[in-house]
Amino acid sequence: MKKLDKLIVREWITALIYSIVIVGVISLIIWPMKVKGRSMENTLYDNDYILVSKAITLITEYKKGDLIILCYEENGKVNRIVKRIIGLEGDHIQIIDNKVIRNGQILEENYVKGTTIGNIDLYVPKGNVFFLGDNRSLSKDSRILGCFNKSKIKGKVIIKL
Repeated sequence: MKKLDKLIVREWITALIYSIVIVGVISLIIWPMKVKGRSMENTLYDNDYILVSKAITLITEYKKGDLIILCYEENGKVNRIVKRIIGLEGDHIQIIDNKVIRNGQILEENYVKGTTIGNIDLYVPKGNVFFLGDNRSLSKDSRILGCFNKSKIKGKVIIKL
């Protein structure tokens, strides 16, 4: 093999290694996910693709309204769900007459599909979040599962594809 051919092969191998490392690092920071189910309609639909970032949560705090990925175990199976943060630690959350009330204020939730059934009156514990799906009639959320510790949040939705 000629010297020039060896240099070209070496450059290609180097470029390939750098590409693999960059893709590997990005996949640790941002990953695609396919939405399963209808609990987030009209914001996200079954089979929609979203990009999720864990890294963004390391540089910014979670906010009310953020779409997050949560994990919980049920019957020996780990479930990943997409939900919306409604309350953060210390918030007083009430659901009365199909209305969500946070700290005494009825939430304006233009994204909600269905009715918010439930009888909730709680303060979100330290280090926890209260979350709901947008399609309240079909959502398994904090009304059933309770508040979750932030450690169960695996990422924040950054974009719908």
